[in-house]
Amino acid sequence: MTVFVSLTAALNLFADATQDGAAAFAKGDFSEAARAYETAIASSGPDAGLYFNLATAQLKNGQRPQAALSLRRAILLDPRLIDARIALSDIERSQGVPRPKSDWRGFLAEKAPLRILVLAGCVVAWLGAFLLLFAIFKSGRKFLPFLGSLFLLAFGAFVFLAGTLADPRIDERQSAVVLAEEGATLLSAPADQSATVTKLPPGASLRILQRSGEWAFCQSPAGQKGWTLSKSLESVVPAA
Repeated sequence: MTVFVSLTAALNLFADATQDGAAAFAKGDFSEAARAYETAIASSGPDAGLYFNLATAQLKNGQRPQAALSLRRAILLDPRLIDARIALSDIERSQGVPRPKSDWRGFLAEKAPLRILVLAGCVVAWLGAFLLLFAIFKSGRKFLPFLGSLFLLAFGAFVFLAGTLADPRIDERQSAVVLAEEGATLLSAPADQSATVTKLPPGASLRILQRSGEWAFCQSPAGQKGWTLSKSLESVVPAA
């Protein structure tokens, strides 16, 4: 009973916060709209649509780096959310953010339904495994049934692995966005007096490779590596 009451209260809070966000946005109070959408996310959990709405409110409120972070989180949950990808590209272009090199994982995540891909790969792999056992023990080890089942097993495993590795939730685990208004400076060592490797504008994304106290060793979209203060960054994957 207590769980049911708590769930009902959470759903009511989510609905109220979502409605408040939409009402505030319609009135032009984008700061209040952003707060309402943040409340909705906190009450219901991560949701691609809510993060997109939050990003839209933040963008209208002039919070471009924060909007870039929210859009990345929306894409993390729904890689095929084209509107979020377009909006993020516009922000990064306006901020002078260097574009990362595209790879097969990003292309696959954008074009294919990854959950269906993973499920289909798993089904095909198991089917191939059962047929392989049948070919070994029941078909007298004939070449064609053995080869066909082995192909199904390998193909299913390949599709499953590709869909899993292309999941942004795996690829973005170490990603962060620069939120500091002055941007972030990558240094050659974790010390303020160190030589500058490169500078990144607000809204830029980078990959955190290592942490040491208040410092983070990062890789820029262009592949340059250096140290910067962790307080200037926010992880794309929200802390649990």
